[in-house]
Formats: sequence, C-alpha cells, structure tokens
Amino acid sequence: MSRPPPACYRPVGADVYVGLRLGRPGGRDATGPPPRTLVVGSTRSSAVRAVATDVHDVVVSPAAVRSSGAAPGPSPLPTTPVPTLGQVWGSDQEGYGTVLPPMIFNGGDPTGVVENVVWSGWGEPAATATGTALWAPDGVSEGTMEPARVVASDLGDCRGALAYRRVTWYFPQHGQRPPDEGTDICPD
Repeated sequence: MSRPPPACYRPVGADVYVGLRLGRPGGRDATGPPPRTLVVGSTRSSAVRAVATDVHDVVVSPAAVRSSGAAPGPSPLPTTPVPTLGQVWGSDQEGYGTVLPPMIFNGGDPTGVVENVVWSGWGEPAATATGTALWAPDGVSEGTMEPARVVASDLGDCRGALAYRRVTWYFPQHGQRPPDEGTDICPD
C-alpha cells in the first residue's frame, strides 16, 4: 500500500523537505483531528522518513533536517499550495491562518468557538467538518455544547496566500441549514 504524499511541506534545502502526513480520521481517537506525522524526504527519491508522530506545531531548521539522516530521492510532492482557513483579523483568535485547524475561535463571545473539529475535503472548493459548538438560541447562559457542522468556502487568494475566505457553522439537528454566505475571514 503506498503512502500519501505529505499534506503540506516546506523545502529546507536544495533537495530536502519536511512535511506533515495526515492519517485517516477515526484512527486512534474518532473525535479528534487526524494523526499527524512529521516526515523528512528528498526530491531525488521516493524515500521518506518519519521523524515524529502526533505532531501539532512544527518549527524545523535546515540543520535539524541534515542531522536527521533523511534518505535522498524524488518524492511525489504536492504541486499546489495547501490552503489555510482565512487569516487572523483580531486578537485572541485560534485556527485562522492555519491548515486543518482542530479548533476555531473568533476571539470573543463563546458562541464564536467550535472545538474538536474534524475536516474532510480540505483543498477542495469547499471543505466541511464536524465539531462541537455552543447552541444558545436563548442566550449564552442558557446554551449547551452540541454537535455542529462547519463549512469553509470561497477558496482563493487571501492577502497573497491560498485560503478559504468564508466560514460558517450551524446546527442541522435544530433545523438549521448553512447560510448562502459565511463570515468573511479574509480581512483587507
């Protein structure tokens, strides 16, 4: 069985890259994000070496890659950029400007957060996800955490980077349907 190429990668030398390979959702923890493995590879062979598992945030220097002993060789790297979820436009936000965020937080009101987000179709014109958000039709103090659906859409240029420029979440179990347009998450 062949392994998929990294979901996102960053060149760190003439022939070497580091990347994140995403596992299938529902593996270890069906409610959490897909498992992520940090890989090191080369554009000269198909050899790719896993160097860490359960990775969430990565900062790698070229010196660290050289010392990892990655095998050289060509690898099927993505030829298009991996989109982010919009861009950050306010303080205390989470998830915006990142790839496959496991949480989205607008930075204020508790109705502006979705937790345990599990994505599908990332990189397609619209990505969808499931998560948990505050259902509060009678006010925040009366709200309860319930399953929610998330839609990231309007894939395109956002301040020079590929991103989903709109996002929304809703509660289908309460008869809600996704609005025609979500919140603009690509600030000017």
